[in-house]
Formats: sequence, C-alpha cells, structure tokens
Amino acid sequence: MVILKMLANKHRLAILKLLKEKGEKSVGQIADRLEISFNTISKNVLYLSQKGILVRRYDTPFVLYKISNSLPKSAKIIISKII
Repeated sequence: MVILKMLANKHRLAILKLLKEKGEKSVGQIADRLEISFNTISKNVLYLSQKGILVRRYDTPFVLYKISNSLPKSAKIIISKII
C-alpha cells in the first residue's frame, strides 16, 4: 500500500503519465508540458526518485528523469492500471 500513498497526488500522477508516454524529461520540460510550476515539479520528482519510482540520468547541464525499470512487479501493475 506504500505505492498507493506515493501516488496519491495529482502532480505525481501527471508526472508519471507524461514520463510513461514521452520518455525521459528534465524538470523544466515536465513543468512546461504540464504547465505546473518548476518548484512543484522539482519537489515531486525528488520525492518519486527518493522512493525509487523514478531514476535520474545526468546529461550536462540537465538531469533527466524516467520511470525506473526495476520497480517491484506490484508497483508496475498499479502504475500501469492508474496511468
């Protein structure tokens, strides 16, 4: 049920949906696409990456985020059903 708590936020769900559909993106690209403040996206991307839902890749000068390939099977199922 921890995964459900992590996803119980409209901004986090929007971020995951965008990354699932469009692939890896920077915080700025996510903020532009979703029309949500950079600060809000940054906080939620950090939270999701700390929980292992997102992984980051450094591509100077950007940090790109994508959904982790190593999520537990239950998390993958929940995310695929919700998004």
